[in-house]
Amino acid sequence: MFRRTSDILRKTVQNFNSRKHACFGGAMFAAAAIALSDDELKKQPLWYQTAVRKLSFAIKYTDRKGYLDDVILLENLREKLLPYSDSTNTDILWRYGRVLLEIALWTSSADKNRMKTFLEAEKICKKALDNEDLNSPNANAHKWYGITLVKLMDFRSDKKI
Repeated sequence: MFRRTSDILRKTVQNFNSRKHACFGGAMFAAAAIALSDDELKKQPLWYQTAVRKLSFAIKYTDRKGYLDDVILLENLREKLLPYSDSTNTDILWRYGRVLLEIALWTSSADKNRMKTFLEAEKICKKALDNEDLNSPNANAHKWYGITLVKLMDFRSDKKI
């Protein structure tokens, strides 16, 4: 686990073109949790190992630019991030809000849960901003909250809500 995390850190430092990479350190810490190495992770209980691997997977895929268009992957990410929805970690919360938003965008307009998913995405993204450290703002949290508000406004105007 530590090798993968150190590879990501090395690539991030090599490609340090913007401030958004500074926020990525918190995400890497969350993915690695307190597992210092693969050997240390193997010593932890199975539930812990599984949780760290699921979170690492979710962070990897939600850190991509652009929209995710695989609905099965989005549902998988939703399941992996759902246990952390009560977290105060801004990096995890904005990713969960992003996944919810993209699920709502890919959901059929006839689906009754679509509005509920939009509102949940807004709530989670707002929570990410509320838990943000004022000394180190998270650009991605602001970006996805803004996108969520715009998409929610578009959806409401289409539905005449």
